[in-house]
Amino acid sequence: HKVISLLIYSQNYIGAAYVDFRMKNHIIKQKNNLNNKINLFTTYKNLIYLPSLLFSISSMRKLAIIDTKCISRKAIKQICIALNCRGIFKNYIPGNFSNRQIKSFMLPEAAIVAEPKNDPRIIRELSNINIPIIGICNTDTNISFIDWVLPSNTNSKFSNAMIFYLIGRLLKRYYILKKSNLRGLFFHCLIDKESKKDMKKIINNYSH
Repeated sequence: HKVISLLIYSQNYIGAAYVDFRMKNHIIKQKNNLNNKINLFTTYKNLIYLPSLLFSISSMRKLAIIDTKCISRKAIKQICIALNCRGIFKNYIPGNFSNRQIKSFMLPEAAIVAEPKNDPRIIRELSNINIPIIGICNTDTNISFIDWVLPSNTNSKFSNAMIFYLIGRLLKRYYILKKSNLRGLFFHCLIDKESKKDMKKIINNYSH
C-alpha cells in the first residue's frame, strides 16, 4: 500500500530503546538495549480512523497542532497554512487553553500533539477541560491521558514530517478543503533524502 510504503521509507517503524507498558500493543518486537520496532499496521489503522474522530469539529480553525519538541516546525507551519488550523510551538504559556485573560488564549475542539512526553503540562491542561487529544507517540511515551495514539518515530525530522503530510492528506480528502496545497509540505519532507528528479517522480505518484 502507498501509505505503508511511505511510512517504511520515512523510517517510522524505528522506536525508542525503552518501552512504556501502555505502548506494548503497538510494538512488533521488543529487544533489550536496542530500538524497538513499531507496528506500522496499527499506525495505518489509526490514521484511517483519524478523520472520523474530527467530524465533530465545527471548523478547521478549532483544530490545534502542538509541537513540543520543535523538530518538525516547518512541516507543521506548512500543514497549518494548508488546512487553515492553528499551531503552537515553543510559545506555549501555562493557562493558554483555560485562562481567558491571556492574550494568546485559544479554546480548540481537538488537538494533535507531537511527542506529548516533552511537555506534560499541555496534556494535563487539555484533559482538564475535556478536549480530545491525538498524540503522535514513540514507544517510551506515557499515553494515559491521550485519547487517540499514532505510534511513530518522533526522533527524526523526516518521519515527523511524513506523518503530518499523511494527516493533512486525509483531512483534505475527507473535509474537501479548497485552496489547500500540500505539495510544498511533501517536497519539504523529501528534500534531505532524494534528488530533485526523484522528488518529482515520487510527488507525481503519491500526491493523487
